[in-house]
Order: sequence, then C-alpha cells, then structure tokens
Amino acid sequence: MQYLVMPFTRCMMLCGYKNPEYTKYWGYPHYGVDISTIQGGASDDHRILASGEGVVLAAGKDSRLGYGAAVLYKDVFNHQTGETVSVVGRYMHMKSMLVKEGDAVQAGTVIGEEGKEGTSDYHLHLEFDTDVTPTYATWSPQVAGTGGFWKKGVDSTVNPSHLLHMGPGQSLAEPTYNPAWLNPEDFVIPQLESPDDCAGQLAALQKELEQECRRRQIAEEAQAKAETELAEIKSKIRELCEMLES
Repeated sequence: MQYLVMPFTRCMMLCGYKNPEYTKYWGYPHYGVDISTIQGGASDDHRILASGEGVVLAAGKDSRLGYGAAVLYKDVFNHQTGETVSVVGRYMHMKSMLVKEGDAVQAGTVIGEEGKEGTSDYHLHLEFDTDVTPTYATWSPQVAGTGGFWKKGVDSTVNPSHLLHMGPGQSLAEPTYNPAWLNPEDFVIPQLESPDDCAGQLAALQKELEQECRRRQIAEEAQAKAETELAEIKSKIRELCEMLES
C-alpha cells in the first residue's frame, strides 16, 4: 500500500472533482482537480512531481493540451474509504516534460513543468482513473480527443482529493482563484507524518506496550499468589474439619 502526495511542493487548489458550480458554469463535469503554483503566486517552484511509486504508461505532446503523461500507481490508499485501489494518474497542460514511456518514478520525481496549453490560465489538471488497462491510459473523459495524444474516454475516475496527501515539506496556499469551484475535501488534504514523527510515535507506542505487558505480568503474579493462598486456606479448613470429626 502507498500514500500518494501532492504534485507540487506548495500550490493552490483551483477546481474540485465533479464540483456542481464548475459543471453549471462550463456545462460539463470536471473529472479531476486543477492545481497551480502560479495562480495567486503560490510558489516559484513550478515543477510537477510524481505522487508516489509508479511507472509511466504513456508520455507525449497533444496538439491542443500540450505535454501529457499517464502514470500507473498501484495499491493506493483512499483516505475517504479506507480501501486501496490502483489508478492511472493523468497529467495535462504541461509546458514541458521530463519523463518518457516506461520510466519508473517515485514520489518527488520531476514529471514536467506547469503550463497553460489548451487553457487560459496556468494549472495542472490531474485525474485518477480506476481503469488501469495500459491500452486506455490516454483515454480521458475530460477531453474531446482531437489533439492526438489524449483520446475521449468514459468515466471510471475517482476523486483525487480522496487519494492525495500533503507530504513532508508540502503546503497549500489559501484558495483565492474561485473557492466556489472547490469541494469541502479540497480544503482539508490530510497531512502525512514525517519519518521523525512516525519514529517518535512508534517509540511511544512501544513504551506503552511494555508498560501494559508489565501491568499484565504484575496482575498475573498477584492472581497466582492469591490462588496459592486460597488453596492453603482451603487445606487448613479441611484439616480442622477432620480434627473436629475425629
């Protein structure tokens, strides 16, 4: 099982998954999340980072939407349901790209740079599809499919904000772009604990476990002592009874 992290060090959430206000405005659903380092001056670091351990199923340039990549992430934890699912992550509108088909990636691997190809504002469109068939890696329900690389697909997507976490050193800027296009879960991406925090918690749990084991040992010893004393009392009572009978 793996925990996917945000694709930027610091960024702003712009648009949520299937947000009704977005759908009302544009006339079609949004099958991913839009995230930006440029909107609102969120960050000077515009590199798009892989969210976890995966492999690039497809990478290329779409004549309408710029550079794009599809990355397979297996056994991803969904913090909304508590289940794991394998997904294909689709990265769109990139200005440049640093991966190719077949590349292995891990959290933090640079995939490309945020762009605005095919759209009016800089942002990354990121969607996660539960259909991980390699043949359909570039088939997205979000696109018209007229740009060559991305093709028009059917919807088997899942909410990215249910899979993404804030990794160590990552942060979100206050969403000022259009908060109405965000869902409640887009404001509360859960924070992954740092290795130091995990080590500290593990040590505390270990100490608590040792204390609990010691308490149980003391209780078992006390019970054994009480049972021995009770047996001795019963034995003396039997002896007295025998003496009285004789």
